Amino acid sequence: EAEEEETVMICMTPEDLETARLQGRGMPSTTDNTNGADFDPAARLKPTLGKSAPHIWTHCEIHPSMILGICASIIPFPDHNQSPRNTYQSAMGK
Repeated sequence: EAEEEETVMICMTPEDLETARLQGRGMPSTTDNTNGADFDPAARLKPTLGKSAPHIWTHCEIHPSMILGICASIIPFPDHNQSPRNTYQSAMGK
């Protein structure tokens, strides 16, 4: 929606969403990066007036391979096939 473009906050991974949830409760996050320090991609954001948390996610990005089921994800080039062919191929994998 055009009105949401200015206020939308997209979380890039479900792990970022979990980290923000734990930080909101005052718990330490369990996700560490390679050098052992916590990494928060939204740490650069400043809190807005009237809000306690600097970032509140409104949406979460889903990887394209997670949209399909297990059988449907092994179909080669599903976006280039006709829909009935993908459905048939997915049913054959069960």
